[in-house]
Amino acid sequence: FPSLTVREHLGLAARASHRVHELLGLRGRQRSIEVDELVEELLEDHGLVDARDRVADELSHGESQWLEIVMMLSTRPTILLLDEPGAGMAQEEKVRTATLLRRLADAVTLVVIEHDLAFVQLIADQVIVMHRGRLLSQGSFDVISSDDEVRRVYLGSSYG
Repeated sequence: FPSLTVREHLGLAARASHRVHELLGLRGRQRSIEVDELVEELLEDHGLVDARDRVADELSHGESQWLEIVMMLSTRPTILLLDEPGAGMAQEEKVRTATLLRRLADAVTLVVIEHDLAFVQLIADQVIVMHRGRLLSQGSFDVISSDDEVRRVYLGSSYG
């Protein structure tokens, strides 16, 4: 929502998540103060304190992506599926995104679909490379980047 602030986005996501749980009978009513505390915690933990009162329309592409990721965290997931989280970002934003994702990996399982292998190298402990629905290689970045077929299909034969 372009006219909502970062704080309002996080509050909306947190309240929506709690409301779904209430409707499903999975937990009792959450008090507003608990949601507000969660929002403040998310702002502080993920470097958005300075942007809390900025409207979404004023955010850079990278900041918008970080906001979306942190909004997902308000639901307290155990796994996050991210489709090309670094797409369209400047290199500096990609590095900051990679840092955020590496930090999140301690608390939540991340499944990242990404074609930018330089970005993959920044974030992944384990990599699975697929091509046309077939598994090409899996393992550390060093393992997949030394695989001849991966090099041919994704990296070019002169990579390395």
